Amino acid sequence: MPQQIKKMTEDENIIKLLFVLALPAVISGLVDSFYNTVDSIFVGQYVGSKALAALSVINVIQLMYISIGVLFSVGNASIISRALGAQHPERAKSSLIHSFWGVFFVSNIISFSILMNLDSFLTLIGASEESLPYARDYGSIILLTGFILPINNMLLGAFRAKGQAISATYLTIIGAIINIALDALFIISFGWGVAGAALATAIGQGVVFIIAVRRIMRLYNTNLLLHNKSEISTPLLKEILQVGTPTGLRLILFVGVFSVANIILKPYGDNYLSAFGIFNRFIMLMSMINISLGIGSQPLIGVNYGAKLYKRVQRIIFKTFSIGLVISILTCIFLWYSPASVYAIFTPDLDIIRICREIAIPQAYTYIGWGIFICIAESLQAMGHAKESFWLSLLYPISVIIAFVSFDILWGLQGTYWAFPVSYLIIGIVSSIMLIKELKSLNQKQENLKNAF
Repeated sequence: MPQQIKKMTEDENIIKLLFVLALPAVISGLVDSFYNTVDSIFVGQYVGSKALAALSVINVIQLMYISIGVLFSVGNASIISRALGAQHPERAKSSLIHSFWGVFFVSNIISFSILMNLDSFLTLIGASEESLPYARDYGSIILLTGFILPINNMLLGAFRAKGQAISATYLTIIGAIINIALDALFIISFGWGVAGAALATAIGQGVVFIIAVRRIMRLYNTNLLLHNKSEISTPLLKEILQVGTPTGLRLILFVGVFSVANIILKPYGDNYLSAFGIFNRFIMLMSMINISLGIGSQPLIGVNYGAKLYKRVQRIIFKTFSIGLVISILTCIFLWYSPASVYAIFTPDLDIIRICREIAIPQAYTYIGWGIFICIAESLQAMGHAKESFWLSLLYPISVIIAFVSFDILWGLQGTYWAFPVSYLIIGIVSSIMLIKELKSLNQKQENLKNAF
């Protein structure tokens, strides 16, 4: 058994292991979100509020690509972790290759389908007449290079699944530095506007892609090629999709959430779209701590579950859950007291800053339910419980969309602000019930294992 895998199953200091595995994922997630946030800062300060509204619309497309990458990344990482725990390295390698080409083909099909009707699609997801030209300039570049982002997401997950979280962090930081530097050059110096921001993102992701592919081939001793049709495993591909679908579906349906929100806010004007875009970029930056904690804990949970160390899995889940809940409470407090100067970083427009503050207060309560939901959902997927995680993930966006539409009808704009908090309260309660059920199941499996000997 490799030393890293052995440490995951034997080291009694679980908090330390979580720290070692999750901290690089947290840093990667924060850096990844940060350079997307930087796009909004440069555009808001140097291009204008209409362009900022366009980024809120384009965020739907970027989330769509992230969801494709996560769909394959989570399924692939879960299979790799369990395969390594059960000492089946060839299965881990095969999963990586199938995931790589799955992401490539799915993302390209979606990209070219949208490009054929770009203006209609952008209008459908909330672009106004004023923001449409900016959305088109940014979106066309992002779509032409769309396969790179989800593949990078999958490859970084494959690094973490094999205990190489530092490599994933290193690559994310490289991409961020390139993106931020090129944002300043293209937007401020060259005056290329939103097209410059999109080009900076594409180049940064492209560099990460080249380095990641070279490193992953050495790490897994593979050229990432399927040499003939007989090497294609339909059952393996099906398992990747089954395990990854809950998270992927959660994000895909979250695209629907953002689309519905954009459409509902569109009649109120571009300032509300701009504020919504700013807040969501800002919130995604903070949410990445919880998301990355869950992702970082997955290899530890998966390896121990594959090794049938069920009591140890319980302890890991409990500690991850506790840390995530504390982070959520601290986030809630920060949002409640966040000053207007935080939002002034994105735009000098006082009306947009005012709207951001209006949104922030109700959203502060969202993160209690969020922390509970994320940790439990990621834990279920790490153990390969696709069915349970699927239904939990399905509840999440559906409840948010229903709340958005119904609250807007009943209470107007103020109602939309409370859609997320109420939805996450429901999701947090359901998630907790599922966690209790799973902990009981792990107890039973441990007893069955003990009786077998």
